[in-house]
Amino acid sequence: IDLLRETQPTDIAASTAEEALAQLDRLEMAGAYREEVALASAMLEAIEHGGIPAEPEQIVALKIYRIDALAHLERYEMAKVQCEELLSDTFPTRRQKLQALLCFTICCYRLKRYTIAEMALVKATEELVSAEHSTELHATVTATRAVVQTALGQLDAAIETYKDAISLYLQVPQPFEVCRAQLNLAQTLILLNQSEKALPYLRGALKNAEEAGYERLRSLALSHMAVVHHAKKDLESAEAYALRSNAIARSREYITFIFRNCFYLRSIARTRGDEAAVAVNERTLRAYMNRVDQDLPELIEFKAELEGGAR
Repeated sequence: IDLLRETQPTDIAASTAEEALAQLDRLEMAGAYREEVALASAMLEAIEHGGIPAEPEQIVALKIYRIDALAHLERYEMAKVQCEELLSDTFPTRRQKLQALLCFTICCYRLKRYTIAEMALVKATEELVSAEHSTELHATVTATRAVVQTALGQLDAAIETYKDAISLYLQVPQPFEVCRAQLNLAQTLILLNQSEKALPYLRGALKNAEEAGYERLRSLALSHMAVVHHAKKDLESAEAYALRSNAIARSREYITFIFRNCFYLRSIARTRGDEAAVAVNERTLRAYMNRVDQDLPELIEFKAELEGGAR
């Protein structure tokens, strides 16, 4: 975070909390999570030292943005610790308490602390029904439940839950969250080897992401399209989608996307007998293999190949 602060504009202290929150919202939608962490941290530091006035609700909002960005950067342990600190305090609004619980749920399931994640999700659900909350928050709880179901291997249930979340987000409407839920649904269908069913969701999400400038979601949609076309043995299309995804992912350091894309680019290069491209992509896989989700199917297959080669 200290290093990232150096990338911030020198006049950051001149911003108001309201302006910073608006900028953080734009950064989140663009998938610029490093910048989001740095901006939220700089603002919180400025507020703490009295340089910028802020209401309690704005301070909590800044912390939630930072936690969410850390989670997207796969810094789950750090995000979880900050969630725990936030949850130990009182909240200006019940909405923010619910948001913090959902962030905590995501961090725990990513760290494979599934029991704690389920307990946090139960608390979030209780909080949801104990007060009047918006359709958007109902949708967010539903989408988070689907994410946890996917992690627990309850894929059929997750598909229906994602569909419910999309329906709720469409009522708000919340196009960014619709796009994200569509991509998560598509990924679940891919895991169930139902790639053809995933395609309509992928096409819709990719179109929305491109039009709205949701760069992370665009990179993810392109990566999913690469996987689907690789399964169909349409190697030319798969390669094009993977390269387009990587063009975004490398500039934003979306490590998991880069690993996944290079896994399929290496496979395509092998099929073509292009040993130079095989070597280039394999170097990337080896460099990133300890920095991605260890449950990533492509990583599991790559590790099994390495172990087989070692024998």
